[in-house]
Amino acid sequence: MSCKYTIRSDRVSDGEGQFFTVYGIDVWDADRLIMSVPDVFCGKRETLDLISRCNKFELEPEHLMDVISDELDQ
Repeated sequence: MSCKYTIRSDRVSDGEGQFFTVYGIDVWDADRLIMSVPDVFCGKRETLDLISRCNKFELEPEHLMDVISDELDQ
């Protein structure tokens, strides 16, 4: 399956009235969203770097959570 990975952004509250943007990853098969992982990173650049690698190496969606986990462990 050839998928496309894209960035998603969400505004979240810290519980004290402050809001900030967090970034996640959406996975698309043609025009159909097949997976969405919200709130993975606080930095847009690191999210885009991971997405770029996922697209470049044609990552299968079933491996995305392992890749995210490895990235967060670094």
